[in-house]
Amino acid sequence: MKGPVTLWRNSIFARVLLTFLIIILPLYFGGMSIYNWGAQTVKNEISRYMLAQVNSYLSELAHDIMRIETLQLDCLSDTDLNQLAVISQSFDDISKTKAVLRLQKKLFAIKSSSEYIEDVKAHIPAIERTIHAVEGISEISEDWYNALSDASFKNEPIKLRRENLLILSIAYPRQSLRTDRKPVFIIEVELSEHNILRALKRTDPYDGTGALLINTSLGMKLLYDTTGQAAETIYDILLTKLKSSNNGTFQAKVNGKPYLAIYSTSEYTGMTLCKYVPEGQVFAPLYKYQIMFWLFTAAAILIIFLFSVSTKRFIQQPLSKLVDAFKSVETGNLNVHLEHKYDDEYWALYRRFNKMVDKLRTLIGQVYAQKILAQKAELKQLQSQINPHFLYNCFFNIQSMVVRGEYESIGLFAKQLGSYFQYVTRNAAEDVPLKKEIEHAKIYAEIQAKRFRNRIALEFADTPAEISGIIVPRLIVQPLIENAFEHALQNKLANGLLRVYFIVESDFMFICVEDNGEDLTDEDILRMNKKLEAEEAFIETTGIVNIHKRLQLRFGNDSGLRFSKSESGGLKAEMVIPLNKHE
Repeated sequence: MKGPVTLWRNSIFARVLLTFLIIILPLYFGGMSIYNWGAQTVKNEISRYMLAQVNSYLSELAHDIMRIETLQLDCLSDTDLNQLAVISQSFDDISKTKAVLRLQKKLFAIKSSSEYIEDVKAHIPAIERTIHAVEGISEISEDWYNALSDASFKNEPIKLRRENLLILSIAYPRQSLRTDRKPVFIIEVELSEHNILRALKRTDPYDGTGALLINTSLGMKLLYDTTGQAAETIYDILLTKLKSSNNGTFQAKVNGKPYLAIYSTSEYTGMTLCKYVPEGQVFAPLYKYQIMFWLFTAAAILIIFLFSVSTKRFIQQPLSKLVDAFKSVETGNLNVHLEHKYDDEYWALYRRFNKMVDKLRTLIGQVYAQKILAQKAELKQLQSQINPHFLYNCFFNIQSMVVRGEYESIGLFAKQLGSYFQYVTRNAAEDVPLKKEIEHAKIYAEIQAKRFRNRIALEFADTPAEISGIIVPRLIVQPLIENAFEHALQNKLANGLLRVYFIVESDFMFICVEDNGEDLTDEDILRMNKKLEAEEAFIETTGIVNIHKRLQLRFGNDSGLRFSKSESGGLKAEMVIPLNKHE
């Protein structure tokens, strides 16, 4: 049985784990205790501060509304207002205009007394006019006057809410003097919800915070949220909390982020203000814990340094040594030998690595060389299976051109035919640049097209410069064109089309051959693709299968052919070649 010292020296895992636990655990628990204590203290302080802030704002808003009500009451005794409402018919136009102007100044003075006020209005049925502090004079709205008349005798300070405006109204005569008649006049003050919200924002010193100011009886819901995410969740929780208490504190999670919320309700206005802040924000004022923070930071840096040194010595250096050895083997250097002074897991790994390299040296001359020779022989056999099937058609074409006297065409045709046979019969090179292969395929297509006269059109795209020099196996494009002529375009009486074009992406290039032959079904396409991957396809004699196998032998299994429908309903053959393997 191994003792503690032996386990320490011979197990990397034991050394790293034990070293880490000995260093980190005492500091971790000490730092966690300091953190929890400081966080709770700051959270309590900020909760008290936010509650005082909420109550202060509600109190200020209530006092402002009380003052506005006092100004409204003072305005009830205004001489000009009373004269316009009761004896306006005894005024001449000049006197009436002067009285209106004087009243408008008093209304403007009320408006200027608070930043919350949007407008102050005096509705006077006797002159059928509404006097505005801002907008001048307008015709009185009977419907709105009746609504104000019914609402003016409510006990609440805010009578109505309309179009983001809170309405304070007072009617004369007052409720104590009220008769069944409509009021003689009504003084209306419009408080802007926008202005109230703007003043609320100024009281918020934290980033990422928000606030809700609501009055459920009026349907009022003012909010701002600097993050734009938490408001609706906080609002739903707040409505539930208000059923049991008019003020308090609660916590909420929004997208996994915890929030601290404080709310309070004004008995006078009936408004509830809720302010919330991300709990992470409460740690911002931890200035009195700054010394502890720096000590803890220094300890954390020391821990990181010690752990890094031990990890580098016990894990990183041996692992880097092994990685470098593997890289050397990848470059073909099999004279690599690793040594390790500890009898641990790395010693066993290094020993296995050394045995692997020795085994590779023994087998490389046999297995690897034989495999390469077999692949080359197989590639030659596949290439030799591709034979031209159109020789007799060429002689018929020459004979037809002689009969028709097309001697210039015979010369061009003979030159093309010579180039074609020179390309397919030479054995000097198994691979050629892509540009040469495409030029040969184009010559073949033009020779074939002469059989069909004007029945088939050819569209050959230029070979992109960045891929024109890529080395590919010979005779991989011609069989695709041959297949299109024999199986798709041969029976076309007119408007046949053969397209050859290229697509270049970051990792692959595609050589596409399309025709507009007879419509193919999805089953036909599926059968053709399956045929390429069938086991018996390896000894198949067709040119299409040859191309697929030759590409895979040359470039790997992520290359080859694939079939799909062309946009014109015919067959689209795509030749896939990885760009990172072309060399």
